Amino acid sequence: MVLLDFLYPRKCLGCNKNGKYFCDECLKTVKLNDQAALDGTSLFQYQGIIKAAVQTLKYQFLRNIEIELGELIDRGIVEEELKEFLQLKPLVQPIPLHWRRQNWRGFNQAEIIAKVLAKKFN
Repeated sequence: MVLLDFLYPRKCLGCNKNGKYFCDECLKTVKLNDQAALDGTSLFQYQGIIKAAVQTLKYQFLRNIEIELGELIDRGIVEEELKEFLQLKPLVQPIPLHWRRQNWRGFNQAEIIAKVLAKKFN
């Protein structure tokens, strides 16, 4: 990873600040999703740096971004809001990706993110 970080330094997806994909200032703009749909929900609102992170993972194949997403959860930024939700013992299920798209991309970004969330919920 060190070589990749040297060749492709991490920059904030919100403001291009060097160091991390999510700088502290941009993390302050992340909002939890407060609307569930079809008996399901998403953890974050799909906007700002969260949207940029998912799109970067999907279309620029920038792996390891899921590590910082996991750190976002682990840092307790959303911990208080999650306590009640976690008591329901949620099932984390990634949205299936068409097999051609997965073969072309080499991974399912929803599955990668779901694994990070599932580890947090266990």
